[in-house]
Amino acid sequence: SYNRNIVKKNLEIFQEIKVKFLKFSFPFFTEKKILKTLILFLGISQGFSLQCYDCNSIETPSCADPLNTNSISKDTCGPNEKCGKGILSANIGGTKQTVTLRGCVYNAATCELLADLLTQVAQANVTVNHCSFCNNDLCNKSPSITGGIFAVLPLIVLYLISKIRLTI
Repeated sequence: SYNRNIVKKNLEIFQEIKVKFLKFSFPFFTEKKILKTLILFLGISQGFSLQCYDCNSIETPSCADPLNTNSISKDTCGPNEKCGKGILSANIGGTKQTVTLRGCVYNAATCELLADLLTQVAQANVTVNHCSFCNNDLCNKSPSITGGIFAVLPLIVLYLISKIRLTI
């Protein structure tokens, strides 16, 4: 019963972050692999007051540090989310790419579960340069915010999943 509750809670976590994964569109994973991996994800969070900057430096170069807020969109987080920021590097096709991500992150997502998901779908070695989170409006602007490397692993997964071009 205890393990069943843990599994149920983990599925709820995955359901809450699906929408975040599907916001961006870049080629990185095969569509079939992603669809199989994301089959558990279902859920939308909306209508709450915490706002975070929401961007990635691939689509919007001004998302990188220092953040130029003039061209950056804001997102209203769901009831169980906080602001996060991640900077990661990946070697794709022999070229090193670094990306900065900012957005809402699910509060209770565990690093282990998201790392497992990342391992299942990643097609490149990813290096986490920075991960952090905060709980105030637009607090993910700062180059350095409180948190540990695993606190914003959902942002890393968001970036990797965002590399998908879903043509549904």
